[in-house]
Amino acid sequence: MKIKKATARMMINQQAKWRKQAEKPAKWNEGYADATYENVCNLNEHLASIIARHLHAFLKAAKGPYGGVPCVLVSGDSDEAYKRWLQMIRDMIFAFDNFFSREMDSNADITDPHVIEVRQRVRKGMQLFIDYFDHLWI
Repeated sequence: MKIKKATARMMINQQAKWRKQAEKPAKWNEGYADATYENVCNLNEHLASIIARHLHAFLKAAKGPYGGVPCVLVSGDSDEAYKRWLQMIRDMIFAFDNFFSREMDSNADITDPHVIEVRQRVRKGMQLFIDYFDHLWI
């Protein structure tokens, strides 16, 4: 089988490109799916910031005319359920706003009552976020 000169040259050029690509060092800071390395490096911090901002907006919207209460909270007085729901959202907001506070730092004095209270509230708010994640819509 005889290969044309142009085809052979194209194959040689393609092999050279592949070799060059293979020898090229990986760009570890290139990112993926529009997420930069800086955002992925501290993903927990980045996501906590995003979630906190969106929970603040959600609270504002939930207080508006289109706000509602998850049906799992309504067992009688809907006004009481609405107040409880708003407080739960505030607890979630506290958790994400304070997730990287000095009280949550590993070097914080865990015998300090204030540190203990903040850590408990953050834990509670995170658990509420997990439990009511499917209900965060208006």
